[in-house]
Amino acid sequence: MCFVSFASIAFITNVNQTFEPTSSTSVPKLTKEKIAHIEEVNKTKAYFKKYLMKKYPLYEKHTDLILNSVFKEAEIKNISPLLIIAVIEVESSCRFDAISNVGALGIMQVYEPRLSQEEAKKLFDPEYNIQKGTEKLSNFLKAKNGNLQLALGMYLGAQDATYNAKIMELIGRYYVALQTVDKKGVMVAKF
Repeated sequence: MCFVSFASIAFITNVNQTFEPTSSTSVPKLTKEKIAHIEEVNKTKAYFKKYLMKKYPLYEKHTDLILNSVFKEAEIKNISPLLIIAVIEVESSCRFDAISNVGALGIMQVYEPRLSQEEAKKLFDPEYNIQKGTEKLSNFLKAKNGNLQLALGMYLGAQDATYNAKIMELIGRYYVALQTVDKKGVMVAKF
């Protein structure tokens, strides 16, 4: 079991990350740092692709869809992709069609009780669900001044130490796995 303190999660959740160069009419200048960052993001995506496909019955195209959405929303909302993936794992085990007994829907189990049936159907689209779930999580983090425990409680709809511990344990595992490199300096995906 791997434990990560809530103080170390502050680092994970507050890093402003840019994952892919933005497209525009002019070509952005790529610095060595930017190139290194893009390479690191690509390695991280590759790790999670292998990890998710091994752990869950996902097609490659679905795994790519999940990861592209996660990294895009992580950049927009300034949240660690590790946190988003942990919430997805705990909430739905990467199932697009997940429905909780209280009516939370989709891959991030977004709870929106006032939606029409038509609007609720959109929550089964993983890109839309990840966008909405990450938006809620971001808003809860802001409302609770970055306190991840309280924000996760708001996301869940109740304060639950077991839920928080599951999220933290997964983030810790991801973080350790992503720091593991072989003798050649290549990241080793440990499952």
